Amino acid sequence: MKRFLINILGFLILLSAYFGLNYLLNEYIIQETIPQLDVNTLIVGASDTQAAIDPAVYGTAANIGQLGESYCMTYWKLKNLLKKNEIDTVILGFSYAHFSDSYDLVFSPQKKVWSETMFQRIYAIEEVNSLGAFEINRRGLYSIKFKSMCLYPHKKHHKKYIGAYSNHDSSRNNIGDPFFNINTHYFFKGQKSKVSNFAAQHLNDIIQLCKANNIKLILVSTPMHESYLKEIPTIFVDYFEQMKKELASKGVLILDHSRTKYADNEYYDTCHLNHKGATRFTKNLKKELQRL
Repeated sequence: MKRFLINILGFLILLSAYFGLNYLLNEYIIQETIPQLDVNTLIVGASDTQAAIDPAVYGTAANIGQLGESYCMTYWKLKNLLKKNEIDTVILGFSYAHFSDSYDLVFSPQKKVWSETMFQRIYAIEEVNSLGAFEINRRGLYSIKFKSMCLYPHKKHHKKYIGAYSNHDSSRNNIGDPFFNINTHYFFKGQKSKVSNFAAQHLNDIIQLCKANNIKLILVSTPMHESYLKEIPTIFVDYFEQMKKELASKGVLILDHSRTKYADNEYYDTCHLNHKGATRFTKNLKKELQRL
């Protein structure tokens, strides 16, 4: 029995050493394989920006936005990519929904499936311990980190958080019902969301990061369908306008096109442009920036 226990202990020690070695190797790989994007402009943010700005039309840019991306995730992405990329311009999505505390739940056990989706993207660059009062699904995070870091060495760590332009099909749209997006952005379990306690702080982190690296930051609000706009709870409309004034007073460049009129056939749904709409929006945005 004693010999059996010694053998089991030896096996566990070897297994732990194997897992630990893989973790260290993957940490090294993460630092050595930060993507070099060969562009001078990054387009970042959540799915509204991801769908609205086509880098092929804009030129010398990469759209790396992703669905559901909160400002803290954008900050981590930029902080990491700036280690290996010379960026002079960042175009960041700026919308009413960014300031909903529904974004504060992206890592929460209350949204177990969604939080684990987020962790699968950003486990290599996450700094969740810096989030203070954020509610974190730590069981999901540690499970994903173990599977991604301890089982074998690989080079796919960064690929998961680098998004791409959505290129939504111009032959289809879903603008008839704004309430799916409204409920996703401004309600949780039937209760109206509140203004986030963290979004403005994380946006300021991005602003300071850009200043420290001499990067021109442009906040861009992309067009939204009128059926969506009229259903946004007043508290978020008021807070958005307040943030615009505060940031503009600090010299932050804001281009608010949230209420710019686009045809119905230029929308994919009530808060995302399709490829046709994105092509027009990107051309107009590029001209606007050239005039500044």
